[in-house]
Amino acid sequence: MNRSWPSHAFESGLTVPAEWLDDVLLNPPLLPWSEFWPHFSTPLKPQRRLGGLPGLPKNAVLPTIIIKEEDRKLLAGWQTKRRIPIHIWHVFYDAAYGLSFDRAEEWTHPPVCDLPRRQACPSSGGTGRVAQSPIRTQGPPMSKPALQSIPSSGPAREALRQKGQFWTPAWLARAMASWVVKEHPPLIFDPAVGPGTFFAAAREVGFRGGVAGFELDESALADSYKLGLASSELAQVVVGDFIGSKITFGLPAVISNPPYIRHHRLSDTRKNELRALALQCLGFPLDGRVGLHFYFLLKCLEHLAPDGRLAFLVPADVCEGVSSAAAWRRLSERFRIEAVLTFGEAAAPFPNVDTNALVLLLSRRSPANRVRWLRVLKPDPDAILAALTRESGNAATTGSVEAQWRALEELLGTGMSRPPRPSSSPGVPLSGFARVVRGIATGANEFFFLTRAQVRELGLDERYFQRALGRTRDCTADTLPVAHLDQLDHAARPTWLLRLGKEPKDVLPVAMQAYLEQGERMGLPERPLIKTRRPWYRMEQRTAPPLLFAYLGRRDCRFILNRAGVVPLTCFLCVYPWDDDRGKVERLWRALNHPDTLANLVFVAKSYGGGALKVEPRQLEMLEIPLHVLREARLETPQAWTQLALLETPAHRSPTESKQASASTDRDRSLIRSRSHR
Repeated sequence: MNRSWPSHAFESGLTVPAEWLDDVLLNPPLLPWSEFWPHFSTPLKPQRRLGGLPGLPKNAVLPTIIIKEEDRKLLAGWQTKRRIPIHIWHVFYDAAYGLSFDRAEEWTHPPVCDLPRRQACPSSGGTGRVAQSPIRTQGPPMSKPALQSIPSSGPAREALRQKGQFWTPAWLARAMASWVVKEHPPLIFDPAVGPGTFFAAAREVGFRGGVAGFELDESALADSYKLGLASSELAQVVVGDFIGSKITFGLPAVISNPPYIRHHRLSDTRKNELRALALQCLGFPLDGRVGLHFYFLLKCLEHLAPDGRLAFLVPADVCEGVSSAAAWRRLSERFRIEAVLTFGEAAAPFPNVDTNALVLLLSRRSPANRVRWLRVLKPDPDAILAALTRESGNAATTGSVEAQWRALEELLGTGMSRPPRPSSSPGVPLSGFARVVRGIATGANEFFFLTRAQVRELGLDERYFQRALGRTRDCTADTLPVAHLDQLDHAARPTWLLRLGKEPKDVLPVAMQAYLEQGERMGLPERPLIKTRRPWYRMEQRTAPPLLFAYLGRRDCRFILNRAGVVPLTCFLCVYPWDDDRGKVERLWRALNHPDTLANLVFVAKSYGGGALKVEPRQLEMLEIPLHVLREARLETPQAWTQLALLETPAHRSPTESKQASASTDRDRSLIRSRSHR
């Protein structure tokens, strides 16, 4: 557009069409501005103080627009929400000048030359950022967002958990965007846009197509200007709920880091909605403990266009949960799992969050029988992209990435977040030797779990208590002797668990009745777990397990020989051997703590940030004790398992025979477990 403006346009107070506003500064010859701003049309030249970058002299005089720093986020949010472009104008005596808000943001993030020392208009006061016009004073817009500051505790941390917002690091966003846009889709879609990290990364790698998506948090979307994104680029981003919205078109490319919101933060109405979504996408519901992020993935896959690509940054629990195996077998029948990216500690996308992340790359193409599996060791997007596009060889390792091909069947059987299981380490599951039960959930540790001093101060009868262990840090060894309880008492650690049954309150000692009435005044009977008990103070019953398992922590997981005879709270699992002979229990304990047995935990556990593992009771029963460890510990292999070993697949079997044998093996495994639980 090249339009001449009448010199009297501003003097007569004419209304200026919005689409002409930016043209004012680009076509100034007929306006007498040069007498006020002699550097108005001065071309940029390399400046020594800027290290050779183009700029203007420090004493340059030219028109200025002042936008207060405290107003910028509000302006960006208003413009994004209403999709009405904002233009800023300044009237100065008999002339006026202005520019669009988008252009001001483009020119001022980040500035690479000093602003002029002199202004030809009065200062507006306050803290502000000066947008120079019409001279562009910077290079390409900033594409790397500032690192997210994650509070360690308190209301701010709780608010973060409620929203599930953990920003993607720029290096990983670039790697994901490079893969997604490799085949030049016309549009990329993000169901949880946030500040637009993936859109900015796509622009950085050369994508020029459209962007669309959803974002529920308007304040997060308002930060998109910090990444160099203009509000006009986000015209197809809806401020609203993705899960509850109807998608009416196929998505050629999808990229996202969906909100990490766990199941207990979801309303019953939302859970019913998610259940229906799973039925639609998979044909069966998912376990009730599945987080919202998995449903974002399902809905995006459901609307992925033919040959479309999808990249999702998700917690590892999408591959490790109770429903995961069945869900991924169904999805692998409809989509191609192109690659899985896991991360070493030095490359963890969320280093300050107790979440083990992975990236899933899928496409709507016919399934393939092998999958790329990457272990990212360093933040290196170029190395990641090279590993994803390398065709030759079965495995490749660089200083930044370890890459290998894995058979789809093996990957699904082991778990996509887990490394390949060594084929030369057969073993017998723990279920052949013991059963596993979770520790006691009190519902109110501060009331039911007391120190010795508290018990005495309240005058409570010790006969109504059972010695217990409440935290893994209270037992750091792999043996718990009786003397250790005295040490915990001396350190004022709680070890006394109130263990009441169904007895009526009025038959209890007076001091105990008074204590229970204190609990009622605290509102304990209305707490979610406690209100399901009759009476409310009735405690879960456990016999002291011979072995404890510390199942969640940053230190090594371990099995503990329970010589003190305590019952554990929920930070431990109870291991009850089928044969409670003391000698056999100790041999089992040694076998379970063998390094080769503990190394197998990764194949049954959920993984969290910082190398922490969490193992549920049924998963721990699947922990394999290697045969050579059983021999070293002089533990006899259960007879049923010895017979089961005869069904292992010899090398000469045909695929059909192998499949039949595998099915038979699965049935026999289930039979052993069902017998062992009787």
